[in-house]
Amino acid sequence: MILTKKDIPRLLNQFYPDIRDIQFVRELNSKSINSKNFLIVTKKDKFVLKQFLSNISSRKMEKICTIVKYCSEKKIRISKPVYNVKKKFVIQKYRVYMLKYYEGKTCSCTNNEIIDLAKNLSLLHKELGNISNKYKFSTN
Repeated sequence: MILTKKDIPRLLNQFYPDIRDIQFVRELNSKSINSKNFLIVTKKDKFVLKQFLSNISSRKMEKICTIVKYCSEKKIRISKPVYNVKKKFVIQKYRVYMLKYYEGKTCSCTNNEIIDLAKNLSLLHKELGNISNKYKFSTN
């Protein structure tokens, strides 16, 4: 089932009951053919709900979220995944997971921004090297 903006409040009620006081939901423009993203704005926070449209398994999605959570806990600047009511990241039925949204700006590609990007990429690479990972990525 491909979600629409109208489906999001019901899904949040069912799987993320702590996310309340929704001000608005907006589908994010994406050039990806593999996923669909929704910005969810509440009075307190912002989130992105990501729905995979490709054939990636829920198990692989959960593993990816676990790795992202690990990196977030190691202070890598990356969006942190949010547990649902079942203490999982992925809602299998809808092939979705939720991320905390952080404000940012479009890169102007100044020298300082490129240096900052390189430092963050280096830190991410270092932490990913510490993970025992049996996940093999494939495009199909």
